[in-house]
Amino acid sequence: MLKHWPGRWEDKSDPTAAHEAARLSLSTDKAFHLLGWRPVWEFEKAIEMTVGWYRQATDRSPTSSAAPHLSELTCRQILDYEHDAARLGLPWAQRAVSNK
Repeated sequence: MLKHWPGRWEDKSDPTAAHEAARLSLSTDKAFHLLGWRPVWEFEKAIEMTVGWYRQATDRSPTSSAAPHLSELTCRQILDYEHDAARLGLPWAQRAVSNK
């Protein structure tokens, strides 16, 4: 994240809090085998797009009017995701892109 939104990391976690990772059990196996799902963007690209959205959403500069264009930014990012998925040949994306 710091690559796309410069700053410094501040760990504000509570060392006495329960660690949720021990409770999480995330696996994409079912999504892959049952739905034919696979990730469209690599981790780096997903972080870049997420940080870009948040940067614009939190822009408080005097010339910024973030709120009106956030829906446009969101729609543009969704379309980019769909087009990238279509380029990968994912069936759901072929339908999504052809319906636009």
